[in-house]
Amino acid sequence: MATKKLDIRLSGRLDTTNTAEWFEKISADIREQSADELAIDCSELEYISSTGLRALIMIIKSGCKVYCFGVSPTVYDIFEVTGLTALMDVQKAFRRIHLDDSALMAKGTVGMIYRLDEDRVVKVFNQKVTIDIIRRERKFAQKVLLSGIPTVISYDIVQVDDCYGIIFEMAGAEEFSRKLDQAPEKFDELAALYAGLLKQINQTPVGKDVLPEAKDIYHGYVDGSSAFLSGTEMEALHGLIDSVPDRDTMLHGDYHANNLMFQGDELMLIDLGDVSRGHPIFDLAGMYVSHILVGSYQPAFIKAGMGIDIEVCRRLWDRVLRLYFPGEPESGLKRKEDLIRRFAHLKLAVMYAIAPGLENYLTWKPLEDARTIIFPGLDELKADLEKDDLC
Repeated sequence: MATKKLDIRLSGRLDTTNTAEWFEKISADIREQSADELAIDCSELEYISSTGLRALIMIIKSGCKVYCFGVSPTVYDIFEVTGLTALMDVQKAFRRIHLDDSALMAKGTVGMIYRLDEDRVVKVFNQKVTIDIIRRERKFAQKVLLSGIPTVISYDIVQVDDCYGIIFEMAGAEEFSRKLDQAPEKFDELAALYAGLLKQINQTPVGKDVLPEAKDIYHGYVDGSSAFLSGTEMEALHGLIDSVPDRDTMLHGDYHANNLMFQGDELMLIDLGDVSRGHPIFDLAGMYVSHILVGSYQPAFIKAGMGIDIEVCRRLWDRVLRLYFPGEPESGLKRKEDLIRRFAHLKLAVMYAIAPGLENYLTWKPLEDARTIIFPGLDELKADLEKDDLC
């Protein structure tokens, strides 16, 4: 059963003057929402007395897990000296940094990457990205690194104005998209590295307890699309997802030119917030969406998001397809690409649940096309997926 979390914020002082009223209200909210986890933003909490501490202990003893974050050094010392850090998760406030004249290196839908100095970059997430999501990306980055996939080392989480960021070790790093754009004579060499890293990812075994299942993630996207899709359409998409053969191999989830960087001669992953495990068609279809489909709706959006123009995207996709399936005859490549193309419309169908607000840039045409492609040929698409000859 999924955890039901209640998010609250404490400010000022929690002491004998206000703890009883606060405890009564929070206890009622926990009961009404059937919450089993209480996440407390303590960034504005100046002091907590023994009365406030006892209230937190009572909440914990009631069976509700308590998590405090953004805790100042003074308040953290109170938690630590009284032993509450042994009963609940207490996270100190994040170190604040200022970008000043830091150079912008890459820009994506969830954040931007700036160079801090010769050895470090910071990925600054937009305000819509929660600290839980950022912690998850940092955890995933560590797991991907330990699996042997070349990725940058993630350090601490920091605060940049009203946003959060992750600092990465990126000595001498250069964006893949910039190199591809500025060295067209090296296209074949760069495309081979691009395809090779994707295939390495998709062939890396992953345990069930290491990364989430891609099917579960996409089921969640479908459930989050109720404002865009009918109940019948959602049911059909759930069935399509279930028809994908199971795999316990790694997926990147958002593989494109602006999510990769060179460190020396080695191509490395920088964006790992969407990694999962499952069948490679999820990555291949995601690439088809970003490299081919989205550009057909809004070419300028591709240049802004990936750092390369639509014609380079198309060339890159075509080359990756051939390198990913070496030795495949042209007829086989066309058949595989057609399967990927049809399945890619699943991502179009749930795109606005994946990236809320994207409809303001792409309009509703992707959703209309998804309806045209997926639903009339759904049974054939499911049958082709179940044959499992893609990889």
